[in-house]
Amino acid sequence: MVLSLHSTLGSIAQESNPILSDTVVPELKIINISEISIKSGEVWTQTNRLLETLLTDEEIREIGILNDSLVELVSSLLKSDMAHDLRTKNIRYLNNKRVYWKKFNDVLEIQKTTLASDIKNLNEYKNDFEDEIQIWKNTKTAILEEGTEPTVIQRVVELISQLSGVVDQVQQKNDKLLSMLDSTTEEGVLLIEHLDRIDKAISDKTSEIFVRHQPSFFATKYNNEGNWEFREPLIFFYEMEVVELEKYMKDNIPQVVFQLVLIIILIIVFKLIKNRLLRADTDESAFYKKLLLKIFTRYISAALILGLFASILIFENRPELFKDVIRLLVVVPLIILSITLVYRKFYKYLYLFGLVIYLQFIYLVL
Repeated sequence: MVLSLHSTLGSIAQESNPILSDTVVPELKIINISEISIKSGEVWTQTNRLLETLLTDEEIREIGILNDSLVELVSSLLKSDMAHDLRTKNIRYLNNKRVYWKKFNDVLEIQKTTLASDIKNLNEYKNDFEDEIQIWKNTKTAILEEGTEPTVIQRVVELISQLSGVVDQVQQKNDKLLSMLDSTTEEGVLLIEHLDRIDKAISDKTSEIFVRHQPSFFATKYNNEGNWEFREPLIFFYEMEVVELEKYMKDNIPQVVFQLVLIIILIIVFKLIKNRLLRADTDESAFYKKLLLKIFTRYISAALILGLFASILIFENRPELFKDVIRLLVVVPLIILSITLVYRKFYKYLYLFGLVIYLQFIYLVL
């Protein structure tokens, strides 16, 4: 649209030659006196058409309402979250909060990008209109020196006034969008500062990873009813993590579908490799071939392991519960695959490994 305005309005001036008087500066772009009536009509008609493509006042009002709602929501949530002492929170809580606020930051960034794009377009329109006004001002100066008919002069004056009014309209729209961008940017800065505080808290907690914050297994008082209270932790876990995971999965449906398709493709490919290995002659000394054959006899487990680990690359800003679910899903095929590779006497260690992973998850929840 901006290019259309520039090419249309600019071409009108470029097609006209400055032949009014020897006193006119050659560098100035002006309209030929014989073409003023036609060119002025063309400019105003094209200007009206281009005005129809701009954001209307109603559209800007709606953008403002949505922008204010977003800023107020982030502000209220930030105010509530910043009241918490991050030093008292565990790493899991902090990681979930970091994912939570990064999503809001992404929304703010999209909003800022959209507003900045609209402002840029309006500025380009405004610059093109101002360039056109300058051409007609130059023309006005030239025809005044020539003593042209008052009706022609009046026509030029009216067009300049009309174009100036258009510039004022564009500037008003621009000012409203700039105000929205300022408020969004200001809130974005506060959000980034809060994310930095969360990152610092995570770093501090990580450095204390070997510091015991819980009583030992043998020192725990099991006759204390408070140590057997599960309802509150489960409610907190559901409201804090399960609900958030549901939202995350809904927001990432394309990635979920892609991962499922990837796993199916891997299953098919690994099955074909297995069949090819079975048909091939295996040398008794070819240890690696035997190892591959053992792996691909469990081609479904191998495909699941590789496909699930691919989630690290497929999904961004993964919640902690998402990571846990992937870990729990990987454990079963990993044990099944490992059973084909180790001696029977090591099976109990594989089962113990799986049990520890699941018990660790239960411990984190409770």
